[in-house]
Amino acid sequence: MVRILDQSYDAPSILCFPDSGVGPIEGIQFSKNELVSLVDRLLELRNEGYRLQNTREYFQELKRVCLGEPRRVFCYGGYYVINVYWDGTVRPCFNRKPVGHIASISAPIKKPCASCLNQCFVEFSYISDQLARKRYLSTLTERWPLVKTYFES
Repeated sequence: MVRILDQSYDAPSILCFPDSGVGPIEGIQFSKNELVSLVDRLLELRNEGYRLQNTREYFQELKRVCLGEPRRVFCYGGYYVINVYWDGTVRPCFNRKPVGHIASISAPIKKPCASCLNQCFVEFSYISDQLARKRYLSTLTERWPLVKTYFES
């Protein structure tokens, strides 16, 4: 699919973690070996120049979790990103309980979470954390496929 999107449609790809709907890591629908093999293949495709937009570190984090290794990338939903619903209810992420109303939230919540691997929160938290630590070169290197795509268009 990555090859087809890149070559036939001139479209970059991004992997969203294959969980069972929106939920915890325990709900994975793939075997751990299947997921590790998939991640290895996606990293190969990225190294071959296909525009796969995920960071290498996010892929490595998927592998670490599947292999039972300690996590190095955590989600900071509620700090770098929040969900604000139509009625003003605020949740750190869609997997967490509401923390209040937008009018009453006085400070962001910087509490690391490792209960899921949802790409839209975990990867964004990783990139935001790298930028906050002024690790600009590593962030640019990780995002090079996206940056390159931007300048080529």
